[in-house]
Amino acid sequence: MKTLLVEMQDFAAGTSSRSTKLVHGGLRYLKQFEVKMVSDVGKERAIVYNNAPHITHPQWMLGLTTIAGGKLTGYRKMAETVTDLISAELGGEGGQSITKNMKLSGGEFFHPSDYPTFIETKARKLSTLGMSREDGASIAAIYGTNTDAIIDLEKELLIELDLPLPIKLTLHYAIQFEMAMTPTDFFARRTGAIFFDIPWVQTWKQPVIDYMERLFNWSSERKEHMTEELDLRIQEATS
Repeated sequence: MKTLLVEMQDFAAGTSSRSTKLVHGGLRYLKQFEVKMVSDVGKERAIVYNNAPHITHPQWMLGLTTIAGGKLTGYRKMAETVTDLISAELGGEGGQSITKNMKLSGGEFFHPSDYPTFIETKARKLSTLGMSREDGASIAAIYGTNTDAIIDLEKELLIELDLPLPIKLTLHYAIQFEMAMTPTDFFARRTGAIFFDIPWVQTWKQPVIDYMERLFNWSSERKEHMTEELDLRIQEATS
């Protein structure tokens, strides 16, 4: 019997790097903002975990722990999972939780029963600025007790630009209080619309870019860069 061995490089090249039996974590793709690749890696990793849990074990590398989750409402559970994992690795050290009863930003209510009255009151106040009661109620429901800070921004808005008042207010709030510096910040990191409402993003992306250009005094090159960045994120979210 004769055998022909054809290698792309030297004999047995790459043997070491391809025999570690490690499941890819996707950290490099995350650093490079290759969101779809990170998602694909996560799905493949989950398949391995589900099909072979007896031979699949999380490994610490360089003291770094990463976690990827699904719904936006699951962040607290994700934080609990990571904290428990780290605590176990450290031998159970860490003490009692100090965040269990900590209120989230915008959640400074005395009692849950105050919420419906609060929404109605703030919706009525926002409507006096020139928006519908429905839009006012939506802002109050999203921003909670931070709604007053949004209302206070009304006099700082650029009135000469054609952008609906609810979007102007929430965009201005994102810039002033949530460190939104780019259109991508607003549509992805702050509103999440790029993940859940692409038609809305497509409708308002140019007016938002124009508003931020005027507010930040961008050059034409800077504005073009911001537009290209947002278009890329939209493409990634829809492909």
